[in-house]
Amino acid sequence: MTKKIDPNVLKELYTILNKSYPVLDINNRKPLAIGTHHELRKQSGLPNSLLRNFMAWYCNSRYRRLIVKGAERYNLKGEVVGVVTKAEAKHAKKYFFDLAEKNRVVKEQQEKVKAETAEN
Repeated sequence: MTKKIDPNVLKELYTILNKSYPVLDINNRKPLAIGTHHELRKQSGLPNSLLRNFMAWYCNSRYRRLIVKGAERYNLKGEVVGVVTKAEAKHAKKYFFDLAEKNRVVKEQQEKVKAETAEN
């Protein structure tokens, strides 16, 4: 399991990486090529755990909304190197359904605890 890193550290890392890789732009996100994290690790020399945390932070729900069938994928140089497939788009969409279900379950649990607390 990867150790969670302070979001401020990830933001600082983003600032550094964005200078070398302008395609990593949180204000203008683009679908990245499959395996970008491996290429980034080779080129940057950063530890795997730090890069995994960074990619999880960067590829958040705003990023996942970009993963639609036919959307262009970009490499670290900002070049188009492919497109999002139907299967990849389906996988990204599943993320939102899973997240909605998780949020529903958490809300139900919170309401149950609140009701139990009110009874006591």
